[in-house]
Amino acid sequence: MKRENRLKDANVYKIVDFGQANYQFQINGKQSIFAKLIDNNCSEKTMWLKQIN
Repeated sequence: MKRENRLKDANVYKIVDFGQANYQFQINGKQSIFAKLIDNNCSEKTMWLKQIN
């Protein structure tokens, strides 16, 4: 597959929120870092990280 075709079909994400919160926003969750993303189809996704180096 040509590079141009792969890039055309790739999702593009925009960060709409980020910060530190309890994992999956649960009351008893451990503190984690999150980023809320929205893709080019307006689908929202939350990514969780243990730490940022």
